[in-house]
Amino acid sequence: MAARLSVPADIAYLHALIDLLEALHGAGPRGIFMTGGSNGAMMLFYATRRAERLAAIAPVVSAMFSFEDTPARPLPTLLINGAADAEVPLEGGMSRNPLVRSAQAVPFKPVEETVAFWRRVNRWEPSAQTKAQGTVTTRTWAATPGGAVTSVVVDAAGGHGWPGTPALRAGNAPIQAFKGAGRVWEFFKQHLP
Repeated sequence: MAARLSVPADIAYLHALIDLLEALHGAGPRGIFMTGGSNGAMMLFYATRRAERLAAIAPVVSAMFSFEDTPARPLPTLLINGAADAEVPLEGGMSRNPLVRSAQAVPFKPVEETVAFWRRVNRWEPSAQTKAQGTVTTRTWAATPGGAVTSVVVDAAGGHGWPGTPALRAGNAPIQAFKGAGRVWEFFKQHLP
């Protein structure tokens, strides 16, 4: 979970995967969407280096480690986190899971700093549209001309894991207020070519 996407092999792997999708399925840069949960979501911050190859991203229950790389263009971004997540805490810092913390080289950036990073990249409208439903709050910043939407979903009761799936560990149940795949697809389909 603590690996930072600076290893050239990770980037080469994602480049090769996108090349394959383009070759086999004719998907262009506006037809490649990336999502993942936890460590898989951290890996997809590949977008900070190759945003031009992607249509949109949706990292789930994850965090960034740095803001060194700035995407070449705005990129529609959906961030989903649980406020009760002990492995990737909203406030950032070191994981409260001892196994994850032992492998963590640097602290997680706070989710609000990650949101601010993507809002800047995406040239946001200054005020968010906020929707609260049960334990879930969704804030969405529309794009200014030439920009892209930034949306963040936080479930006050959600812990770590893919939303809508059973808990794998006691005391850290995933978000149960919605299904992760459905929420991500609702976002992605708004950005189909």
